Amino acid sequence: MLVELSIRNFILIDRLDLSFNDGLTVLSGETGAGKSILLDALSLAIGGRGDTALIRQKKDQAVVTASFEIKNHEVLVSFLKEIEVDFKEVEQDGLILRRVLKKEGSSRAFLNDRPISVSTLRGIGELLVEVQGQFDAHGLMLPSSHKQFLDLFANHSSLLKEVGEKFLYWENSKNSFESAKLELKQSAEEQEFLEFSLNELEELSIKDGEEEELAELRSSLTNAEKNVELINSSIEYLAGEKGAGSILSNVQRFLDRVSIKIPSVSEAIDRAIVELNESEHALARIANEINSDEMRLEEVEVRLAEIRSLARKHGVPSIRLAELTEEIRKKLGKIRLDGNRLLDLEEEVIKSKEGFQHLANKLSQSRKKHGKFLQNAVTSELPELKLDKATFVVQCTAADESNWNIYGFDEIQFLISTNQGNAPGPLNKIASGGERSRLLLALRAALATTDPVPTLIFDEVDAGVGGAVSSAVGKRLKKLGFNQQILVVTHSPQVAALGKHHWKISKSDELEPKTIATHLGKNERVEEIGRMLSGEKITAEARSAARKLMEE
Repeated sequence: MLVELSIRNFILIDRLDLSFNDGLTVLSGETGAGKSILLDALSLAIGGRGDTALIRQKKDQAVVTASFEIKNHEVLVSFLKEIEVDFKEVEQDGLILRRVLKKEGSSRAFLNDRPISVSTLRGIGELLVEVQGQFDAHGLMLPSSHKQFLDLFANHSSLLKEVGEKFLYWENSKNSFESAKLELKQSAEEQEFLEFSLNELEELSIKDGEEEELAELRSSLTNAEKNVELINSSIEYLAGEKGAGSILSNVQRFLDRVSIKIPSVSEAIDRAIVELNESEHALARIANEINSDEMRLEEVEVRLAEIRSLARKHGVPSIRLAELTEEIRKKLGKIRLDGNRLLDLEEEVIKSKEGFQHLANKLSQSRKKHGKFLQNAVTSELPELKLDKATFVVQCTAADESNWNIYGFDEIQFLISTNQGNAPGPLNKIASGGERSRLLLALRAALATTDPVPTLIFDEVDAGVGGAVSSAVGKRLKKLGFNQQILVVTHSPQVAALGKHHWKISKSDELEPKTIATHLGKNERVEEIGRMLSGEKITAEARSAARKLMEE
């Protein structure tokens, strides 16, 4: 529960420290004194929206600190564990939430002097305090709040988590299936072209580096005629009448006539003649081979033309055709695999939907069962709140599949009839403002044993009612205080008289007005409740009436 609230430089508040206890605590005071400012300050401390307008004039920053005593709060234990905070330390020393709002617009949050994010602060605050709550009288008009009320009453948190996970898994499965289906459709449109292209490429059967080899061969073959001419000329120089062979033979004949024998020279000349003859034969053979490659040149030209034509068609360099063939082959393989994968994804969609439906149906059955329990629990509270002729109904219907969500497939709506014989209808059409406030209290009473939030704050929940009804509201608030800490801002003397603790909020008469909070003793409470009864001038009759209200 909330034990202390320390406020510095917040709107009209210069410096204010308040302590709180269990049970029902009343906050009263004149209109404009700053009662709602206290709630705004507390809201900031537990993660509410920060605004530089909240900082007191001429001050650089506003600081609000809220201290809590924590006992038996399993949900909070789990939350603190997630952010690596030792709950034992918190349980022993208390939990202190602090918010610093600076004039330049920055905002800082702390947990026991440890820096935390504002979102983390908000998460903790939602587990500790409900300021007017998401289930206030206005919120009762929203069917979404009705579902939250029922789920809180039925303690559906674990089941809701499972349902939400199953729904998201189903949604993801559907998205994956639709994406794959679209991708496959686009691929299928391309498949015919890919298959045709692959056939072309496979028929041509291009090898890596083939074009370069063919180009070199073509260059060689293109110069064949010139090469043959040059080779024949070389043969002529070797074997002709005036060629090297003839010259060497003549030299050998002259040497044979020399009286002096020179064997080394003769042998060298003989070897040269033999090598020249071998060269002659080799050149002749090469010339014949070149002449036979003219048909090969034509084949090379045709092959090169086919390769380069296909390369232009596919918009790639010729050297990439072999690589392209493999790419197309892989792409076609993927398309075929995707077809099989699509069947698997479709099956997964069916299974994930069935999984969601199973848990959502389980949740729906529980909601219907606990809806009757809640209906009975609220109905039993209504007479005490002077709504004894009212009928409260929890309506649970199935939504269209298009409206299924992480909360299942139920539509929950609270209906009420305030007069016997009238059919129950929507709250906003049937119940008045005062009736909705009392219905809120009845719902709160029904949730008293299941709501994990230890501190509830009501801001003028008694607005629009008076007399006996106000007294009934006060009694129910007091009763709620047996299970939870209740803080109520009120203008009703009947409600104020039933408080276990009482703070009077006032405003100083200084040039720069300040909000002041005063904890009232018994006699001071008589004066304040008397003021609430009679106005600015407190009469003896008002004091007597105040004492009587306090004794009831």
